[in-house]
Amino acid sequence: MGEEIEIFLKVHKRLRLEYLPAYHPALNPQERLWRQVRYEATTNYWFENLDDVWISIRKTTHTWTQNKIKRICNIT
Repeated sequence: MGEEIEIFLKVHKRLRLEYLPAYHPALNPQERLWRQVRYEATTNYWFENLDDVWISIRKTTHTWTQNKIKRICNIT
């Protein structure tokens, strides 16, 4: 932790730092998005080739609203 941060935390005693693991899927918004895309675009579907998978993913994500993306990412 740098000196400036230590000074800031001494002034603002009600704040504290919480260190998160470098990789934690539950805390990573893109992992949430990808899980939802996989569920909506690929679950229980048969694809002839990889291009068909990408087409399904594009169709699915293009229907999403900004509010839905925020909700999936847990952004208020």
